[in-house]
Amino acid sequence: MLFGFLVFQFFSRQQRLAPGELTPAVFAAQDIEIGTLLTSELLDVRDVSVRAVPDSHLSFKEGAVGKLTRYPLVKGEVILPEYGLQNTDCFRETVDIGIGLEYTTNTL
Repeated sequence: MLFGFLVFQFFSRQQRLAPGELTPAVFAAQDIEIGTLLTSELLDVRDVSVRAVPDSHLSFKEGAVGKLTRYPLVKGEVILPEYGLQNTDCFRETVDIGIGLEYTTNTL
């Protein structure tokens, strides 16, 4: 009975992930250094097989644009949230420099 259940689960999963099924995924358009603020120009979106990328992959550039990389990325590498993309607000520091002015800086 257990064997029958496992076979059923296997074939059910195979039907959900058809061999030709595609999904959009975000890739590095060029080599990207650590601490880079991601922009739309640094990223590509391509349709790839659902089997070629982890479930956690980003499908839209907006999920990465405006974030800092914590690891270097190579051209063609799929962008994953696990790579430690950080919101820039986490690193923003505002300092009062006197005479009514403030200086804002982004630091890693």
